[in-house]
Formats: sequence, C-alpha cells, structure tokens
Amino acid sequence: MNKIKTNGFILKIIAIVTMVIDHFTAAFELSMPENIYHLGRNIGRTSFPLFAYMIAVGYIHTKNKKNYLLRLVGVGLISEVLFDYLLFDKFFVMSYNNIFFTLALGLLALIISGYVRENIKNLYIAAIVEYAVVFQIGFVAEICHTDYGFYGVFLIYTFYIYLRSKNKITLLLPMLFGMIQTPYVLPAYLLIYLDDGTHGRHLSKYITYLFYPAHILVAILLRGFVGV
Repeated sequence: MNKIKTNGFILKIIAIVTMVIDHFTAAFELSMPENIYHLGRNIGRTSFPLFAYMIAVGYIHTKNKKNYLLRLVGVGLISEVLFDYLLFDKFFVMSYNNIFFTLALGLLALIISGYVRENIKNLYIAAIVEYAVVFQIGFVAEICHTDYGFYGVFLIYTFYIYLRSKNKITLLLPMLFGMIQTPYVLPAYLLIYLDDGTHGRHLSKYITYLFYPAHILVAILLRGFVGV
C-alpha cells in the first residue's frame, strides 16, 4: 500500500486555493451568513504556513537569492493597492500591508542568517547574532504592519530550522508556534509533514506571482458587479 505523500506542486496548489477562499470570503463578508464567513476565513488559515514553508524551501534551493527577494518585493508593491482596496475600500492604507512583504522579510532574515553562519566561526556567537537578526527583522515586519508581522517572519525561520535538521520531530517547533495564532493551521502542518521533498509537477513561478494580484483584482471586480 502506497503511503500518502505531498510534494511542492501539491502544497503550492493547496496554498493558492485556500488563499483564494480566504480572500473571496473577506471580499463578500457583508453578503454571507456569519457562520459561512468564519468557515471561509478558517479554511484560509491553511495558506500562510504553506507559503511560509515554501519560502524556506526556496531559500535552500534557489541559487540567486537576491533575485528571489526582489521578485517577492516587486509582487508586494504591485499588489498593495489592490490588497488595500479589497480589505478597506481605499487605494492606500499604511496600517496593513500584504503578505508578500512578510514573505520577503522572512527570506531576508534567512539570507542574513546564512551570511552570519558563514562568517562567524564561533557557533555560540553566531547563534546569538542569528537569532538577533531574525527577531529584529520580525519587529520590522510589525512596525511596517505586514500581514502576519513578527509571527510570519519567525515562522519562516522555524521552517528553515526544520528543513535544515532533516528530522520530522522538529516540525513541532513551527507547528506549536503556529498554533499560538489559531488551531486552524493544523491541516497545513499535516500536509508539510507528508511532503516528500520533491517538486512534483512544474508550475511556473511567474504564474504564482501573477496570480496573487490577479485573483485580488477578480474579487474586487466581482464584488463591484454584484453590488456588495
């Protein structure tokens, strides 16, 4: 009997689908029963841990980390106006910024942490500096009001620890940290636990990046069409 497994492609598709459910539920909050609204938002909690995990995987496997970082920032900048309008009916809101800025800051934390490990030979000093970097960038996320803030940056880092250790038991670290926010993230951790480490079917990274602003635009247009 074959064991149930997931891979990079499956995780990415589930992350996208649950994200769409989350954002469309938010877009049509005023036109749906309260229990349906909460169901949709709770399903949506699966998406961020999966995206955070994929950032950690991407950091390990991507050769040009600078370009990876710039792509995340670019999508964040392109999407911000649409993101703000979807949630607040305003084109620019400083108090809440989209998830791509959180993902970019999480990746930046991993990049700088990697530089620290490579250049500070004393393991204890390197560990202290590494944790200090992650915490400082996490606080930057809070100051910049990015989606998931400090929690998001630190979750990405804990996923990297899990991947670096190559020990399934260390998944408990990000899982327990994730549950501080909500228990509805548990399905995401089960899917990550089942990840076999392969890419699976190819899905262009550009499709993933373009899909984020595109699906927000569709949600805004549909909301306007139905008059919500």
